[in-house]
Order: sequence, then structure tokens, then C-alpha cells
Amino acid sequence: MRDELLTELEQKLNCLQGLAEVKSDICAWIQMLCVCQNEISQGLSAVSVPLHLVFMGESGTGKTETGRIVAKSYHSLGLLTGGRLVAENAALLTAQTIQARAQKILGNVWMLDHVDLMPDDILEYLLEILQWENFAVIFSGTKSEIERMLCKFPVLRLKFCKYLHFTDAQPMGFYLQNRNSEDSENSDFSRNYEINQDLNDNLNYDFNQKEGDSLRPGARMDLTPYVRNEIRIRFLYRKLKQRMELDVYVFLLREKERQDEDLVFFGNACSRDGSVRVMEQEHYPECGFFLNKTDPGIQKIAVCFSAYGNNPAFNFSQMEEPVLQVFQGNTQIAYMDLSHLQAERTVVAVELYRHRNSWKLQAEATGYCDGLRELCERFGIETES
Repeated sequence: MRDELLTELEQKLNCLQGLAEVKSDICAWIQMLCVCQNEISQGLSAVSVPLHLVFMGESGTGKTETGRIVAKSYHSLGLLTGGRLVAENAALLTAQTIQARAQKILGNVWMLDHVDLMPDDILEYLLEILQWENFAVIFSGTKSEIERMLCKFPVLRLKFCKYLHFTDAQPMGFYLQNRNSEDSENSDFSRNYEINQDLNDNLNYDFNQKEGDSLRPGARMDLTPYVRNEIRIRFLYRKLKQRMELDVYVFLLREKERQDEDLVFFGNACSRDGSVRVMEQEHYPECGFFLNKTDPGIQKIAVCFSAYGNNPAFNFSQMEEPVLQVFQGNTQIAYMDLSHLQAERTVVAVELYRHRNSWKLQAEATGYCDGLRELCERFGIETES
């Protein structure tokens, strides 16, 4: 099992460009855990090794993708019952909510960004959580953010087993390059397609929910009543006709020059100000917004979805009953039928924009046959050629 796991781990890591030191450290770390698990199973040791890690690097340098690989490796070793990566903004946690939130993620890996902005009164609860079994935490951020966190909470220094430096990867471009590869048949989603399809029937999603405003392309909606709480946007479909994967991409649009970090997606799951995040979902892409916390320089936010891979057959015609749902909490405030999309592979679903001192939503539902790279260029985000 150890040899098979390490071989699969190396194959996944090799999909990331650069990161030579990180790849070596992760492989050595998993190999050491394999040995520890083997000793425990034979009764030679009763000491469990903590699983918590620190990832240091700029946005878009591979931290989230590496975290996913680590989570699946932990699961394969039997260290975690779930093995998913859940990425969140640590600045949004409170002493009142942190334990309940961690309990929901139990069995998985919790990646926390912006850890230097965690409130002071959260420490005692965090220290307790770090002792839980069947749980792993990854602190993720730039080197300066991690250093500020450790100065703020020095007791945390010894709670993490490894500190990994993501310094030799190209930001942004290599993710799009790998994500658009022809070899999408090798993705984890594709290998588990049949299982996912069976699970779809048991998920607690209401495909026919008609609460809230019914949106048509061009319709506008006032978001003022909802800006104090998180607004979530989800792309839902009843069934896939063939194996494919759909991802969400959120473009933060400024009047002045755009930045790489203004694209929030699977490789950069949370905006720097913490107001926009992409959720790690098993089946359906989803994103969340705290509009009252959005950087004042952001004038408009475009919410887009794109099919994985360059295969033209991977398009919206493969989805039965696609619909966009807008939620605040558990309440649906709007929905939009997207069944008109067919040969298109990407769609600009909605745009959120500032209007004087308020936020508005405009339904777009504009589909394109172009791939993700063309969509990025349309919004002024440069990618690697």
C-alpha cells in the first residue's frame, strides 16, 4: 500500500510546475507517516504524529492544490475519515463559532488563510482543536503573514510538524495551463464519476426550488438588504450526461490595473480581503461574498463557470436542468434557469456591481465557446502562453 500511495502522490505532485523542494518535503513526510502507521498497526508504537502543516507562499503558487493532495494522502493512510480540503478565511472566525465550525469539518483538512488576522480570543479554542484526532489544520499565507501570526501567538510554533516554502512556482499561469490540459480523463473527478453520479441522488439539494426572484438575462436585483451577511451563489444541475467537471471563477474588477490575486478560483480560494471565497464542494461549484467587506477598489465582481479541459464535448449541453441559485444563509433569494446554454463551455453567470453606496446584481447568463484562458483575457487577467 505504501509504494502505491507514494507512486500516486508523486504523480499528482508532478502535475504542479516548480515546487521542487515542496514536492520532496511532502513525499518524505508521507513516507514517514506510512512508517509510523505501519509501526502502530504492528503494536510497535502507540504515538500518533500530529498532522498540522504551515504553507508559506504568495497567492497562486500551489498551496491549495498541494493541500488537496495532502488531504487525500492522509485519507489513503487511514489518518482521516474524510480526506477533503476545506479552505476558509481565518479572519472571519470567532471564539463563539470556531469549535462548531471545526466539528463540521472533522475528518478532513482545514486550510486557514489570513491567520495573522485571527482575533486574540480565539487562541485557547484553537489550541484545543489542534489536539483533536481525525483532524488536520494547514495555516496558509505569505511569509510575512505567517511571521506576524507566530509573533502574535508564539505558542503555536511547536504545534505544526512542517513548514513548507512555496517559492519556486509561477503564480497563476501554471494552474490555468494544467487545468486546461487535454488529459482530463485522469482527473480525480473523472475516476470517481460513477460514484459521484450515485451520490447525487442522495444530496440535500432542491433542484426545483422556486423561492426568491426569478432572474432572466439582463434583470437587476438590489442586494442592499443582504450585504451584512454572506451571499452564496451555486451552479446546480440534476445530472451529467457524461463525465466532466465544472469550476467557478470569480473576477474582481478594478478601474485601475488588475492583479493576479483578483481571480478567485480553486488555486486562490479566498480574496486577500477575505470578502470572496470559493467553496470546496464535492459536486457543485459554489462561491460566497461578504460585500460590505469588499476592497473599495473593487467596482464589479463577475461570477463565471467553466468546464474543465479543452475537449469541445465538455460543455453545458451535458448538464440536465442547470440552474443558478443565490442564497443568504439557507434562504434562496433568487434563481435563474440556464437550460438555454448548450455548446458553450464557459458562462458569465452574474455580475455584482457597486451603484452609489449599494451593491446590485445583474443577471448575465452569457455563454462562450472559448475556454478558460480566453475568459481570463477578456477580464484582463494575464495567463501563461
